Amino acid sequence: MAAFAVPWSWNPDQALLLWLALCAAVVLSIWVTAWLRGGSQAVRVRWKRMLEQSAAPMDGKRFWWNLWFWIGVAVVLAFIYNLAHR
Repeated sequence: MAAFAVPWSWNPDQALLLWLALCAAVVLSIWVTAWLRGGSQAVRVRWKRMLEQSAAPMDGKRFWWNLWFWIGVAVVLAFIYNLAHR
């Protein structure tokens, strides 16, 4: 309760916690939706397909999406780092 008794200041730790909570909620909702639509068999199929995609060799389009994703992560981390030092 003491953590919520002070005003919210939006420091980088709070922003990161919110981001991780949102990401976890999205991933959980994807898996719950798969389970609601097809039961445990649909979850197994989706899990197997996800493992096969991650083991597949990287083609040109996937390489560039991967590269831009990590550049975006670096920009966000640099922004948070600069916000922390103000």
